[in-house]
Amino acid sequence: MRLLDVLAGLIVGGIVWGILSFLLSFIPILGWVIAAIIGGYIAGRLGGGAAALILALFSPILTAVIAGALLSFIRGFPIIGAITPIIGAIFGAFTIIWALINLIFVGIGGYIGSKEYKPEACPYCGARIRKGALICSSCGRELKPGVRPSRVEIISEKRPLTEEKKEEKFITPTQECPFCGERIPVGIEICPICKNRLPR
Repeated sequence: MRLLDVLAGLIVGGIVWGILSFLLSFIPILGWVIAAIIGGYIAGRLGGGAAALILALFSPILTAVIAGALLSFIRGFPIIGAITPIIGAIFGAFTIIWALINLIFVGIGGYIGSKEYKPEACPYCGARIRKGALICSSCGRELKPGVRPSRVEIISEKRPLTEEKKEEKFITPTQECPFCGERIPVGIEICPICKNRLPR
C-alpha cells in the first residue's frame, strides 16, 4: 500500500537524518546539510516524493504548533504577555526560513531518491502488492516471482473467455515473435504486440 511506503520512508528517513545530524555535529553547517540530503534521499527512495516532502516540513510545523501553544499559554502573564506578539512574529519568520531550508536540502535528496522509488504492482490489475508476493491481494491471481506475463496473457486474463474461445485459444498454434519475444498466433504478418512486420 502506498501509505505504508510513505510512512516507512518518513520514519526511516527521519531516523537516519537524526543519527547523521548527531554523528556529523562536529561539522557545524555542512554536517546538517549532508544529513538532510541523505535523510531526504532515503525517504524518497522508500516512500517517493511525498515522504520526503512530509519529512522536510514535519519538524518546522510540529515546532510551530508547540510554540504557538506555549505563546498562547504565556499570553496571560502580565510582563511576558505584552511581548508575545513580537516573539510570535520572530518565531514565525524563523519557522518559515527553517521550512524553506529543509525543503531545499531534504528536497534535493528526496528528488534523487524518488527517481529510484519503484513500487511493486500486480501485472494483471495494477494494484499495489508486497514485494515477493505470490498472490495478488486485489485480483487473487497467482504471481510468479521474476516472471512477467505477456500482454496477450494479461489481456486474456482481463477479459474472461467463453468456453468456445478457451478451446480456440488452446488449439491455435503460436510462435515467438523474433522482435519482442511474445507468443503470437502462427501465420500472421504483423505482430499485434510490437507492430513489427514478421519475416516470411
